[in-house]
Amino acid sequence: MYCRHCGKEIEEGVRFCKYCGTPVVPPQENTEKFAGQDAQPRKQPPEGWQQGETARRENYIAPAGLREKKKKKNENSVTILLGVIAAVLFVILGFLVYNIVLVRPVVGGKTGSSAGESAVSSENAGPGTSGTGGSGTTEADSTESAVSSGEKTGFEAAERRANGAAYPGTMDIVSTDVTDYPNVKLYCSLTDSAGEGIILQSPTAGIREAISGGGEIEREIISIERLEGNQGIGFDILVDKSSSMSDDLYEMQSILTDFISSLDYASGDAAEIISFDTYVMYMCMYTNNMSNLLNGISNMSTYGRTALYDALVEGISNAGNRSGANCVIAFTDGADNESRYSYEEVVNLALSRDVPVYIIGFGDVDSGRLDSLAAQTGGRYWDISGITDMSEILQTIYEKEKDLYCVEYASDGSADPYTARSVSCAIADDISGGVIYNYGYTAVQRKEEVRHPSGYELVIGDYSWSEANRDALLKGGHLVTITSQEEMDHIAAMAESAGLKYIWMGGYTSVRNGAAYGHWTTGEPFVFAPWYPGEPSRNDLDGVPEFYLIFWNVQGVWSFNDERDDVAADLATYRGKMGYVIEYEG
Repeated sequence: MYCRHCGKEIEEGVRFCKYCGTPVVPPQENTEKFAGQDAQPRKQPPEGWQQGETARRENYIAPAGLREKKKKKNENSVTILLGVIAAVLFVILGFLVYNIVLVRPVVGGKTGSSAGESAVSSENAGPGTSGTGGSGTTEADSTESAVSSGEKTGFEAAERRANGAAYPGTMDIVSTDVTDYPNVKLYCSLTDSAGEGIILQSPTAGIREAISGGGEIEREIISIERLEGNQGIGFDILVDKSSSMSDDLYEMQSILTDFISSLDYASGDAAEIISFDTYVMYMCMYTNNMSNLLNGISNMSTYGRTALYDALVEGISNAGNRSGANCVIAFTDGADNESRYSYEEVVNLALSRDVPVYIIGFGDVDSGRLDSLAAQTGGRYWDISGITDMSEILQTIYEKEKDLYCVEYASDGSADPYTARSVSCAIADDISGGVIYNYGYTAVQRKEEVRHPSGYELVIGDYSWSEANRDALLKGGHLVTITSQEEMDHIAAMAESAGLKYIWMGGYTSVRNGAAYGHWTTGEPFVFAPWYPGEPSRNDLDGVPEFYLIFWNVQGVWSFNDERDDVAADLATYRGKMGYVIEYEG
């Protein structure tokens, strides 16, 4: 068996890929098996349903969706070429004069030495293990610098400022990001003695790095910046909508609406709304489209039991695969009573993916266990007495995440980005304080961000909806959302050309005021709804619940229906005729 994310071979029966942390989705358990059903649809349409339907495919023209890459023109002018060569020679000459003749000052935490990096032999290297803020001295600090002039390096300058700061603090490296390797980003929390975030006025940073137990080497600081106003945060918001939330759902939706409306989208904030009851459902996949996020919140309705741990696995997996700073925020009003994943599996996954988990508990919850889970992941737990308390807590979480600092430095490009490392990191300014921290880490392998042109990909096979949805997400797309007649014709033509009759779509059904309605996983408005007569039903004739949207062909006519998760495992009707379409937004 191979992981769909990283492609590496994994053992049968495991719950997560040991290389990248992607969950191996176990199948939904259905109450009964109906493998002997024949090939007729289980719900017959009324007579004359097909009349009035047009033969759309004969004159079908596929919509333009793929973007063509612009071709760059080659400039072959001899004059331009000579000018470029002259400019390069001028830069090289200036670099030599700058580094050999002049002495560079320390600016913004960058190395001020003429020799570049400061190397320390392995026998004199510091421990490079994780710890708490303090003096930060290591054996490497006593080793002479490789700088012949004796000037202080970037790390030494930052260290001196930190040790002399009037308000020393504590640093915690929350997560790391090597998606732009050899550039490495460290996301750091800086707090004072009272536990409040430190805001630096003129920050300086220095890094010494040891790779695979080798000696510490001074690294160039590329940048240091506070996330507030400069970088976005990714929020995976998990929301309990089990039946016990009936009286409080509207108030919770109102609070979430205010929070989503307050995000700093201009700086890169984005969010994902995942609801859970007996099942885990995407109300709006990760996006910076506020309108879709708000639509996803408004489309929630209460149902069933509480699969909190399953939702946490989904949210942590998604957050752990994204670059940058990300966190999970979960709200629940009851103890988990429905999940397939365990408490221990949730904790281990969060630790392996560098994802802090914040949990808000209300009502009959296992506070002790949730507090322990959040604390182990670097997050926090709140036990609230009323739903209205959520508003202030969400703001607290937001401020904590925005107070993070991102220290970016250039590592050794010849080394494996995922090998074990340790760093001595010093951050300080002359006004607000300073910290020194020794930290050992192995970077998390994030999902490679592949840019697809706008279009569709057809995948053939008897997959469950959950399997199809996970594959679409890992490939950088989502299960198709059919929102127009033109798009419906296009997907039908794709399916028919492959001999398929059943295509999974990216949507669910829910019930409000006794009536079923559809919802897209992207949060898009569900206004185009060519349902099969009598659908959506939310339950099959055999009593099995149906929540997942499928595009099916009955008697030559395509329409929408809701189905169980792994329908091909139960019903012979579907086998060999199934697939799914991944939609790429470009």
